[in-house]
Amino acid sequence: MHFQYYLRRGPFGDLAKRRELMTRLNAIPGVDIREDALERRPNVPLSVLAQGGNVVRFLDVFSWVTETIDAS
Repeated sequence: MHFQYYLRRGPFGDLAKRRELMTRLNAIPGVDIREDALERRPNVPLSVLAQGGNVVRFLDVFSWVTETIDAS
């Protein structure tokens, strides 16, 4: 995840939006992004995405990200 690049770009420059993204990602089983990583580049292991429907959940989160960017 490239939270550090979101700091100065679009709606995710706002800490509240990055927190919302973190919350959405953390809802995926096996993902654990901490609050102190919202200005860095935390990792999500690919093995987590390979489990169950996690890749679909992950893609849903990033559909929300693109919709949020498009709406801004």
